[in-house]
Amino acid sequence: FSYEVGSGRLTDEVDKSLLGRCAEDEYEIDGPIPDWFASDTGAQETDDGAAEHDEPVVRYRIRVVEVQARSLPDLDDDWASEYTGHDSLEELREEMREEIEEERNTMQWDMLVSETVKELIDDLELELPERLETAQTEMLLHNHMHLLEENKIDYQTYLDSTEQDHEQFIDQLRWRAAAGLKTRILLESVIESQGLAVDDADVTEFLEDAVRSANDPQAVRQQTQGVDRDQLKTDLLTARARAFLAMQVQPVDSQGDPVSVPVPARVRAWFEPVSQPDQMLNPDGQPTETLYEAEVIDDPYLD
Repeated sequence: FSYEVGSGRLTDEVDKSLLGRCAEDEYEIDGPIPDWFASDTGAQETDDGAAEHDEPVVRYRIRVVEVQARSLPDLDDDWASEYTGHDSLEELREEMREEIEEERNTMQWDMLVSETVKELIDDLELELPERLETAQTEMLLHNHMHLLEENKIDYQTYLDSTEQDHEQFIDQLRWRAAAGLKTRILLESVIESQGLAVDDADVTEFLEDAVRSANDPQAVRQQTQGVDRDQLKTDLLTARARAFLAMQVQPVDSQGDPVSVPVPARVRAWFEPVSQPDQMLNPDGQPTETLYEAEVIDDPYLD
């Protein structure tokens, strides 16, 4: 059969033995049976029903019939122009570098936001009303049971598969409920104290951006027509509060040295001063106040 060296479809021993071989070579090696083949043949069981896990060793007799290699085009300006629409290979590489860098920065920023909120919640000393925490726990339990029912999974089967009992599961839900309530209280406090706001224009702009960046704009446009704009407005406002918190911290590496995590342009735009046409102007013709301006503390990457 046709076999790609390095694919690991057989074993590492077979892959290594094929390197440097030519057509008509024949040889034998000893090695383990591939996992997929062993599972197809069935494992030998002991008297108590447990499967034997000793790795069987077999002898492979290999004959190389033909050696093939991938035929790849030359990576040059002509290829880049014909298949990618770029004028040169360097232009294509530069675009790819920018895309990879942007994706890396986005992942780092998202991690910074998530870890910032998590750290604050862990350190937040807040006594929650027991009735509120219990109600939130019961809601999470109801939602989880509904999800299990939809997927036709028995509750006890779920507990067995996750290696926990009912009390441990409820404790886990209670912890999630408390964390969720603390997060909501924290973010609502930030929204109120910093005067954050999201209007209908922000929602429209967000939906239009989603359509423009989609692989299938028409399908995304149809999906956005039935979106709950009020809920989306709440989600966007929460995202701004989370971003504001992340912009107040200085991330460090494992040695405690400061590291740079660029703030995405879309996030910076949320906090730029905005002038309104009907604002009162001072004698110099400048607005007497701005709607909002956030200052990033110790942030060397926003010069």
